[in-house]
Amino acid sequence: MFWVYTEEPTFLNSDISKQDSVKNIDLPTKCLLIPKKEEIEDSIKKGNDFYVVHYRTPEEMGYINSIFTTIEVKGNNYPFTNEQIKNNISKEEILAKKLALRIIVPEVTLDDMAGATLLKEDIVEMMELEKLGLMSISGLFLFGVAGAGKSFFAECFAGTTNRIFVVLDLPYFMSLKYPTKAIDEVFEFLLSQKKNKYLLFIDEIEKMFDFGGAGGNLVSEQVFGKMLTWLNEIYGKKENNVAFVATANRIELLLQNKPEFVRKGRFDRLYFLNYPHIKDAAPDIFNLYYKKEIKSIDNIIDNELLKPLFDNIGNKEIVIDYLKMKGLFDIERIIKITEGNLGEYKITNKDRFIYTPPEIKSLVSSILHKHIYLMINFLNKNKIDVIITSIKENRLLYSLEEILDEIVYKSPPLQITAKEGILKQVAQAMTTKQGDRIAPFIEV
Repeated sequence: MFWVYTEEPTFLNSDISKQDSVKNIDLPTKCLLIPKKEEIEDSIKKGNDFYVVHYRTPEEMGYINSIFTTIEVKGNNYPFTNEQIKNNISKEEILAKKLALRIIVPEVTLDDMAGATLLKEDIVEMMELEKLGLMSISGLFLFGVAGAGKSFFAECFAGTTNRIFVVLDLPYFMSLKYPTKAIDEVFEFLLSQKKNKYLLFIDEIEKMFDFGGAGGNLVSEQVFGKMLTWLNEIYGKKENNVAFVATANRIELLLQNKPEFVRKGRFDRLYFLNYPHIKDAAPDIFNLYYKKEIKSIDNIIDNELLKPLFDNIGNKEIVIDYLKMKGLFDIERIIKITEGNLGEYKITNKDRFIYTPPEIKSLVSSILHKHIYLMINFLNKNKIDVIITSIKENRLLYSLEEILDEIVYKSPPLQITAKEGILKQVAQAMTTKQGDRIAPFIEV
């Protein structure tokens, strides 16, 4: 017996037999159109020859070990129905529900990312080659320490290359009855959307594979094979509208068990994202986030609660200048003081800063917020003369060392709070290196 399943409302009639998916199948004469389960059971008992047309699958109707052969009929606009398009239902919402895709239009570019200079230079080079028609960016593979910016880079990369950022939910796919079919649907849909360019982001891709047991897991092996097929389909094609960025936390599992997955010819580059260098990357990251966070000072001046406080100051502009005082943000001193406070706990090389980029962002915010808080306290106490004197002498009202001493111990970095985990992540990069320069990845 046949069960014809469709989500397209316009197909939910007996004429569905004329659709391409079923027109060559010898269907019975009798059609049960969207029947209740009682009607189906009654027809089975009577021995009637029939087929079902429904918007629900046999499994959804309670037929777990189904006696039916299911045939899915898709509309021309699949995964969207004509009714959804007519009613302007959000495509992002439909894709999330139907294909487990999270669609994001990036609001950041590589200009919003400091550090990782070599990585960004490589992207610029690849983009230039792409413009010349000499290559198409197919895929990048990233692994590295927690908080190194793998996910953020992927979104910045999508923004820079004018791609829609698509997040693939691997745990969801691995839980499906037919995961390979679902993966096919994702790639078929994305590749069919020629008007748009997509960046497909797959986070912690090693979770897709079962590395335990002698024979492995059958579903895992099937998904592995399917992913290789699609990587081969996409890689090297000059007019692809889909590119990959995949990440892993445990690269050694892939290199030891599935080396073919990360070989050259599947991804354009493999990168290891380490902690930022103290002399160049860390200062660049501090500068970037300082420029972004300094805007919060403009916002507080117009804050309804604080506006009267600033409006009553005769030397308002001087005070505002002090709030943005560069002396507060002597990056070299901040790095030196922070390393001095926490250096004994550091597990990475001396030339690497103890904070990751997101932790630096948090540190910048904390310094500026403390600065603003202390400043407002002085204003509330009507100590404007003290502030003006400090401005003229180009000094802070308080010790930067004292502020940092308070901040870094209140919110210590992962190198301290998750020491063992960070050690393992750094160690896996070192164990895959062959000498000083030879490695399966580029370290940034």
